[in-house]
Amino acid sequence: MIDDTNENQDIVERLFGLQLQCTVKNIADETEEAKVSHEKHLKLSCYIDNNNKPIDSIQDGIKLSLEGE
Repeated sequence: MIDDTNENQDIVERLFGLQLQCTVKNIADETEEAKVSHEKHLKLSCYIDNNNKPIDSIQDGIKLSLEGE
């Protein structure tokens, strides 16, 4: 979807820009509150190979690239 809210914004960012919500949580200390931030990106990573286990669909590859410890 094209973001027309800021006409002065770079055309590449308007057409292909992503805003991701990142949540960082301390898994060793469950009492610590998770930290949420927003990051702007111009590309979305997709893993093709997961430790010599091929990814069956692009949806699985994108999901895997957005999760991690």
